[in-house]
Amino acid sequence: TGLFYAPMTALAIPEIPEIPSQNDAMEAAKFFMKEVLHDFPFLDEIAKANAVAAFLTTIVRPMITGQVPIALIDKPAPGTGASKILELISIIATGKAMAALSPPENEDEWRKLITGLLRDGTHIICIDNIDADLNASTLSRALTSSIWKDRTLGKTDAIEYPQRACWYATGNSIVLGGDLPRRAYLIQMDAKMARPWERDPTKFRHPKLNQWVEENRGSLLAALLIMARAWAIAGRPNGCKATIGGFEEWVEVVGGILGCSGVKGFLGNLNRLYEDLDNSTDEWQDFFAAWHADHGLS
Repeated sequence: TGLFYAPMTALAIPEIPEIPSQNDAMEAAKFFMKEVLHDFPFLDEIAKANAVAAFLTTIVRPMITGQVPIALIDKPAPGTGASKILELISIIATGKAMAALSPPENEDEWRKLITGLLRDGTHIICIDNIDADLNASTLSRALTSSIWKDRTLGKTDAIEYPQRACWYATGNSIVLGGDLPRRAYLIQMDAKMARPWERDPTKFRHPKLNQWVEENRGSLLAALLIMARAWAIAGRPNGCKATIGGFEEWVEVVGGILGCSGVKGFLGNLNRLYEDLDNSTDEWQDFFAAWHADHGLS
């Protein structure tokens, strides 16, 4: 694979079955969702399935030769837990929390940010707390590029970096523009309260969740790996009928693993993503409705 395995000395991964069954995969998925995702206020089971996909993506990224879409964690109010999910994704995948980045203000800043991150070999990229419309053609280009090309600062020559990152973004009532809606998948959360940060952590399954995940990282990694291996051993069956153009391989791999593990609902909210978060959809619908009203056939 060209990968060098250098685990942390404290990391202890339980033995993974050589030939895990589908039942093993289903038990692993139940364990993961119960221990990690139990207290997050997902809007529905579709959102929870997409959240499991977000965790899986960082682990099975080497199985995917193409690109992966950006995971959007959307919620109506701050303090719902979106940033914590991203911390947990990074802790499980890398052993430490990721650095959250603020969304750049213009295309030139997007270009510089992406070039710097890919130059450094950043594996997980998180754009946190989007508080305005997200419409960046530079980001859209990066999401579908296997090689990122940019000019060197102060010079006319260009540099190239492989684009193998996993992308995430959080925000409150996110609105997307341009091509981004077709390069994303949606994880919706709603605590159904004005100040979700006031929830009592003592009532959570793991009041100190980050610490618990760090201490049990090996078992959580094993659960995700069992899910992936069981799917591969089963012959990589298709587990998802949804499509996202340009990311078919990601849908095949992650959707297949989730389907084999009994996790239902993956990508079941794509229409909601296109209808509710795409700021260009309503404009076109209004245009065609007005056109039909004036020129439509009776």
